[in-house]
Amino acid sequence: SVVFNPTSLSAKKTSKVTITVSPTAGDIDSSIKPTGTVKFYDGATSTTVVASGTLSNGVVTLSLPKFKKASHTFRVEFTGTTSSFDSFKLNVTKSVGS
Repeated sequence: SVVFNPTSLSAKKTSKVTITVSPTAGDIDSSIKPTGTVKFYDGATSTTVVASGTLSNGVVTLSLPKFKKASHTFRVEFTGTTSSFDSFKLNVTKSVGS
């Protein structure tokens, strides 16, 4: 599972977002912490990375640029380096307010 925090972003300033990647209950041993890279895109099909980072104990904090005020679909890509975690892509729709 993935947790995206904060739940809202502001168009007036840059933001930091914390992304937590963890196993879904029943999938694998929940004590295993994923390692790997997270890439953040503005757009479900965008090829331009706006932020990226490496997980530490399943968590990464990314610094995001300012986005235009609107509803955005962000894509989060996780590339795992632990054989227990598959790589995945996830689209998250967030409203960017003033």
